[in-house]
Formats: sequence, C-alpha cells, structure tokens
Amino acid sequence: MSGTLADLLARGHDRVAIIGADTPTLPLEHVLRAFELLKDRDVVLGPSADGGYYLLGARDVVPEIFRGIPWGTDRVLEETLKILKILGLPRVVLPVWRDVDGPEDLEEIRRGLASLRQSDPTARHTREALAALAT
Repeated sequence: MSGTLADLLARGHDRVAIIGADTPTLPLEHVLRAFELLKDRDVVLGPSADGGYYLLGARDVVPEIFRGIPWGTDRVLEETLKILKILGLPRVVLPVWRDVDGPEDLEEIRRGLASLRQSDPTARHTREALAALAT
C-alpha cells in the first residue's frame, strides 16, 4: 500500500484512496467523503467491522503507518490509529463498513443485497456472482 500511495502521489495526484477489493457494497458516498476530508487532513481511514480498514486515503506517504502492523488481525485499525496519534496526525475515520473475509461475511452481504430492488445498481456484479454460486 505504501508503494502504491507513493507511486500515485509521485504521478501528481494530490489525494489518493486505496479501497479493499473485498468491500463490494461500499457506498460511493464513503469514498467521496474520504476525498473531501483529505482536502485538509493527511490520512483518512475507513474502518471495517472486523478491526481492519476498507479504505486508506492519504495526501502524503506516511510510511510509519505500515510498519509493525499485525496484518490480518482484528488490531490493524487500532494499531494504525495509535501510530497516527504518536505522529500527531488527526485520527479521521469514516463510518464502519463490512468487508468479506469468510463465508459468514459473504452470506451477510448476500442477504443485504437480496433485500434490494432488482433495478438497484448496488453491487450488480456481486449479486450476479452470488446468484451463479447458488445454482
């Protein structure tokens, strides 16, 4: 992630957001809010329900937030926020959102998507994939 941020910022982008591929129902509003917050903040995090984060937005590379993190655990967000505090950077977080780490997460997303109207474009490809898996 650090390398991706560095590369995109070096290409002239003034704000970058990295989003997890495992958040198919993430509302566009959360992403837009991240970019809005990055106008006057260095780092924005979107916490996932499992203790990690689904979005990392930055307007500068802060390599310290990637060091010593217990990746793949429920302490990723907590430890990242501690580092931000030590660095004196504001702790800016978006609303919590659910990502997909296991079958139970996928089932929860399937149930949520099933409750939407057929014409709703939310996670259309995810809905199609889940329907194909069910057959």
